[in-house]
Amino acid sequence: MVDSKGMVKAEDVKSFIKPLNGKDDFTLWRRRMKSVLILQDLYDAVLGIENKAVDMADKVWQKMDKKARSTIELHLADHVLGRVLDSGGDNMSSKETWDYLEKVLNAAWDANIPVASENALNCHDREGYNKILENAKPLNDPDGRHLSAFTYLRLSPVLLERHNFMEFERFVKKMHGEAATDLQINPNEENTADSSANLQ
Repeated sequence: MVDSKGMVKAEDVKSFIKPLNGKDDFTLWRRRMKSVLILQDLYDAVLGIENKAVDMADKVWQKMDKKARSTIELHLADHVLGRVLDSGGDNMSSKETWDYLEKVLNAAWDANIPVASENALNCHDREGYNKILENAKPLNDPDGRHLSAFTYLRLSPVLLERHNFMEFERFVKKMHGEAATDLQINPNEENTADSSANLQ
């Protein structure tokens, strides 16, 4: 399962991801599935033929595309895989398979089915929060494709440090579509006071 450096082997990483069954969090599954494809050097195929290197032979690209599609299919529950195959059969590329799964998520929004999500990893920084905001969108976003709920996981003492908690406060405001001033916080600033006392 791990190499001599303690790293998870790419060929074994699939055992860490539950098959997509249509009930669990698609956004979280997509994030982990993307990581699997990147670890196996297959993600370019999912992005489409326009990402094919100029010096890459067509047969090499086709093989990579088939590997990417097979990797995705191995992480789908039987009934989800059945729907994918019904939609395009065995001739679907990895990008078409990926896009179909995205389309199903969009269809949930179109049908007013609530879509929820959560953070897969610890998150305390501006970059991480902005990525969540990009995926989630606030309730007043004009296209209406927002998450009905977002669960922030892994609450820890690190989050309650002053600069981290102020970033978290900014993130929560933006999740609700409120204006939030970009904070200029020195991450090295030592302040052990109760963060809640610093909120305005």
